[in-house]
Order: sequence, then C-alpha cells, then structure tokens
Amino acid sequence: MELSTDIFWTDNIASTSFGEKDGFIWQTRLLGSWKPRIGNNLFADITASQSIYRYDTASFLDFERTDFRLGVVKITPDFFDALFFLRYEYARITAGSLGSSIYDTHRIRAGAHKVFLSTPKHTAYIALDAAYDLSTSPAWLERNEYGAHLGYTYQITDKLRAVLYYHFTSFNYNQGGRRDNFNTLGTELYWQLSHSTRIHASFTYVKNNSNLPFGVADYDSIQGGLGLGFTMRF
Repeated sequence: MELSTDIFWTDNIASTSFGEKDGFIWQTRLLGSWKPRIGNNLFADITASQSIYRYDTASFLDFERTDFRLGVVKITPDFFDALFFLRYEYARITAGSLGSSIYDTHRIRAGAHKVFLSTPKHTAYIALDAAYDLSTSPAWLERNEYGAHLGYTYQITDKLRAVLYYHFTSFNYNQGGRRDNFNTLGTELYWQLSHSTRIHASFTYVKNNSNLPFGVADYDSIQGGLGLGFTMRF
C-alpha cells in the first residue's frame, strides 16, 4: 500500500494551446496493489487507487480519479527474459463529488516489458502496450491507445537514485477521426529516507500534437514537482 502527496508547478495549468497560465497542482494518492503468484512465472495483478487533484488559481479544474485494474503478468525466462501482461482497467473521474462522474471508461490493455540493462547501478528498459476502450462515457471520448516507453535508472547511492524516461502514446478516437500524439520526457530523483519513506523531485516536459483543425488541441508544458511518499508491505 502506498500513500503519496506531491506539489507541482506548471507553466500551462489548463493544458491549452492559447491563454497559457502557470500555477500549482496538489496531488494526493492512495494506492493498494496485490500480485500473488498463481502459476509458473505467472502472477495476478490487482490494483486500486484513489487520487485527488487540487489547483491553486483554477479551482474549477479540481477533480478526483479512481482507478482499478485486474489482470495477469507472465515472466518468460526462455523468451528474452521478457514480461507480458494482459489486464482489464476501469477509470472514473469526478469533479468535487465522488457520487457523480464526469468521465468513466472500461478498457482492456496488453503489453510487454523488457529490461535490456541490469547492473547494480544501471537499469534500462523498453516497453510497448496497446489499450482498447470497451465503453466510455461520454461516448465521444472513447479511444484506443498505442504506446512505447523507454526508461533508465541510475543508483547514485544506496538511498539515492535518478530516473530518466520517455513515453510516446498515440490516441485514436472512435468518433470524429481525431488522432493525438502525446510525448512525455521526464526525470526524477528519489531519496529513500527509510525502508518505507521517501522524498522525490521531478521535472517533466509534455507535448501533444493533434489533427484537430486550427491547433486547438496542440499544446506543450513544463512541470516541476516535489513529493513525499510512504509504502507499507504486508
């Protein structure tokens, strides 16, 4: 189980292509995860989380997000030592009241993850995934996703590690022919204060390119943050 709280500054708080304004976002998240072994190199993946987002100068953007996923993870030592997964995902977004949603979706996601560098100080991976919406409300937000991910971790000391990552995701909407390409480049620094407590700093650049006319959905932003996290294992 994990509890974390983060404060972020961004130069484009509403993720818009015009009238950009900076501001702060406060995120708090509670996450529980269980991955029991159910077979030979086969594990169940059960995860639930609740996140709360609060904006300092744009409170109308405040929202809450609930996530649940249920799936299986297969490790294949005889096939490039890769990891494969298949899972069902549910996501729900509310604004101010947990009783009424402004967005919810059911989807299936499949993917593969491969660590291609693993030493005491250096770790690097590549991953691919695809997600297909089964049903979404509102319906015009129903879409499919195709993603590619790269990550690198450097263990500076026993308690300090740095992370560099890049994510690319293509969103193909089922209505209107909309296509978005979303890019994320980020770096993070983690300091493990104790077995269960850590602090971290992050810096992220994101850019979205869409085929919607007049660039209405094209935007980019930078974001920096500080956070505190607690992890409990049972």
